[in-house]
Amino acid sequence: VRQELAEAERDAAWTEMARQIAHEIKNPLTPMKLSIQHLQMQIASGNKSMDELRPNIEKLTSLLVAQIESLNQISSDFSRFAKPLPGVFEHVDLTELIPGTVQLFDHQDNVYFELDLPSEPVQAYVISDEIRRVLINLIKNGIEASDGVASITLKLQAGQGLAHIFVMDAGSGISEENADRIFTPNFSTKTSGTGLGLAICKKIMDAHKGSIQFDSSLNGGTTFEVVLPLKPGSN
Repeated sequence: VRQELAEAERDAAWTEMARQIAHEIKNPLTPMKLSIQHLQMQIASGNKSMDELRPNIEKLTSLLVAQIESLNQISSDFSRFAKPLPGVFEHVDLTELIPGTVQLFDHQDNVYFELDLPSEPVQAYVISDEIRRVLINLIKNGIEASDGVASITLKLQAGQGLAHIFVMDAGSGISEENADRIFTPNFSTKTSGTGLGLAICKKIMDAHKGSIQFDSSLNGGTTFEVVLPLKPGSN
């Protein structure tokens, strides 16, 4: 009976995953189809010359590129969630990885960062690209939760064989209703995206024998805490 229940739960999970994939793929396909059909009607009518149609063609090509990128992101997210983590575990100094990740957001003028890092190196045994992916996701969430200007603080503490990375924002927070589902695949309060970002973060942390948790209050900001094992022998 227990095995049958587990199989039923797996079947239900994959059914929901298939439904979500179909939904996410259909979202960008619909505006692509409608835009192409509209351009076809304009060409068929013969009322406009090619020079007059050029702005519409340029607008359409820009839309198609954007939607194709969206489809590619959807494919990458679901593929990443389904496959084992790529990359090699190595000893990485988190006091270098964190600032390096923050630098990726230098082009965004509406985001302000504050870093609180130890003066000494903090070595953790990780897949650096995957931990960077976790931090990028949490920073993006903080930016999206903020109204206009985002203020993000990253703090690193180490002790008792563990590294604690805190990613704090002053955004809209997470409601109690959504808190229990925040790491669930396919759950998202955003108007776009696959809803796999935090689920992938949790998968990455599980693979590192670490953890991810959060503390949040509605309109009071959110703090995510990422916990990683340190290099053996570290303090």
